[in-house]
Amino acid sequence: MGPGISANYDKITYIFSTGCWKVHSAVLKTNNQRVCLWKIDSELLNDIIPDPSLQNPCLQGYLNGIKIAQKIIHPRILKILQIQDNLTNLAFSSEPVSSCLTTLIGSMDMTDSSYVGYQILDGLSFMHTRNKMLHLGLTPSAIFLNETLAVKIFNF
Repeated sequence: MGPGISANYDKITYIFSTGCWKVHSAVLKTNNQRVCLWKIDSELLNDIIPDPSLQNPCLQGYLNGIKIAQKIIHPRILKILQIQDNLTNLAFSSEPVSSCLTTLIGSMDMTDSSYVGYQILDGLSFMHTRNKMLHLGLTPSAIFLNETLAVKIFNF
């Protein structure tokens, strides 16, 4: 994964990509806590934003969103553990997730779909009523799930 945040972790294994993020599972060296490491991939970023002059403002937006998510404590919001806020090497660690809703569309049965939908509404309701916030980029690629289909909203 390169230098930086990954120095604190072992057993780093790629899981999936979403947008310009590469997501890896890992284990914290000090206490064996399972986490996910999220790192901006420069090739994916170049594919999404080919104009280099627009990349830093986009990365700054990502960083702002990560910092917002870190302040929101709710079971349906992705828990951010550690941030590496260098825009040229943007990365962070989070609670474990195993997939993005984008990859599961079409493969879930009605019960799982209802369960996931309820959790999304629960998280958005909390953001709106408690934090007076709206998630203006809600798409399947902003919804992450762990092994038990617990929803984790991100990409603010």
